[in-house]
Formats: sequence, C-alpha cells, structure tokens
Amino acid sequence: MEPNELLIRFKQFQKCVMVLLATLLVLGVVASVAILVRLRAILNRPVYVSCSGSSYSGPPADGVASMSTDPALDLAEQGLAGVSFSFRLASKIPGSEVLLAYKIEGQDVWETVPMKADRDEPLTYKTSVPMDINDEFEYRLEQVIGGEIVHASRTASGQVALLVGNGDAHVELLRQDDKSGELWVYQHPYSKIRAYQIDEVRLRVNRSGQKQPEEYVLKGENGKEGSQMLKLSLSLENLRDVDVTVVYKDGEIRTATLNPYAEVARPLIKR
Repeated sequence: MEPNELLIRFKQFQKCVMVLLATLLVLGVVASVAILVRLRAILNRPVYVSCSGSSYSGPPADGVASMSTDPALDLAEQGLAGVSFSFRLASKIPGSEVLLAYKIEGQDVWETVPMKADRDEPLTYKTSVPMDINDEFEYRLEQVIGGEIVHASRTASGQVALLVGNGDAHVELLRQDDKSGELWVYQHPYSKIRAYQIDEVRLRVNRSGQKQPEEYVLKGENGKEGSQMLKLSLSLENLRDVDVTVVYKDGEIRTATLNPYAEVARPLIKR
C-alpha cells in the first residue's frame, strides 16, 4: 500500500475517533442533565405516608385520664347528702400533694380537701365531701407542692340532687285510651337517703256525680320494699281529680292534688 493511501486512511480513522468521542461527550452531558433533573424532582415532590391498623393517643392535656362523681353512700347511710369524687391520673408530679378543690355555686372561695390514693390503683385518688341536697358545685383536682399549685385539672360541675336523689315525688297520669289510664308516683332519681324515700302513697280518686272518693294505698310495687315506681290502673270515666298524699320513711307527709286536665306531672317537694 502506498504511503499516501496509508496517510489518508489514518486521517479518516482519526476523524471517526473524534466523532465518536464527541458523541460520547454529548451523550454524557445529556445523561448528567437528565439525572440532575430527576434528582431535583425527587427532592421537591410531596411525600405521602399512610398507616393502617394502628393508633397513638398521647397523655391528656390536664394530666387526668378519667374522673367521676357518685353519691357518697357512707354519708347517705347517716342521713346526709354527699358526693364521692374519683380521679385517675395519667401521671403524678413527684412530691406533690393531691387535693380536691370545689366551690359551691354562689360562693367565691374554693375549698380544698386531701385526696387519698387507692391501694390497688396508686394513680387513682378518691375523697368524699358532705354537701347540701340543693347544692350545685364546681370541682377540679390540684397537685400542690409547698402550698403552691403546680398542676390543676380542668373544672367540671355537678348537682348533688341528681347524684344523691332528693325527696321530690312526681305524679303523672298516662292515658291508655279514652276510658282507662295508669297513675304513676315516682322519684327521679331514687334517693339514696332513707329519710327522703317514699314509704307509701295514699290516693283519693274524685269523680263527678260520686259523693265518696275512691281510696287506695300504694306501698312498694308488688309489695317490694324500696320501689322507685308506684302504679295504679284506673278508669277515666267522670274523673275529676286525684288527691295524692306521700308519706316518707321518716314520717313526713306531703300532699298535692292532680288535675289530669290541667297538668301532666306534679312534684311534691320534700327537701
């Protein structure tokens, strides 16, 4: 092969190599740009995370997991109205004294009473407070160190009568049809204090054109002691009104007249 021909072929080969290198360089730049764009898109895109079948609940904001009020049965046995308070704490501040703070409606000063930890549930604290049957109150739990309140629960409210039950007796006539009905005498709620519980109910059913009233005595439903509901089925024919006398277990008596055409329920108040 002639030297000139070798030189020409070498130059052609050299050009091919340069074109190939240039092509690879361009492809490398394009690939790099594509990778950078892809990385930026990954970094900037929103991320969605979902989880099913599990939940998490943090501690309550006021540190109290649960609280409740009930009638103080030990006081009720003594004929006194009172409320039993119970708090279950999520956590207790070390060294703090746990107090019940309460305020009767109409008073400005909060009273405090020490609470005792339950032996079986150390984070449950309880106490009982005597109150008047008509009291409405606010209450909260306080954790105190050195006479200073370091933590307090949210404030709740309640009514003694709705917990303990007062002596109100309600009389109601339920009409079954135009000719018959049922007379109910009941307490809501049923009093935990024996003195406020109904012993018996005496009824005088007065009818138009009838000289003598019909008299009935209700004493416990089906003879059962401590019934919350006393009932009497009666005819509505010529019914004018019913005289209702309630005798309580301490011997006190309250009387009212039920006019079935003017009222549905009538409380005989004993407080």
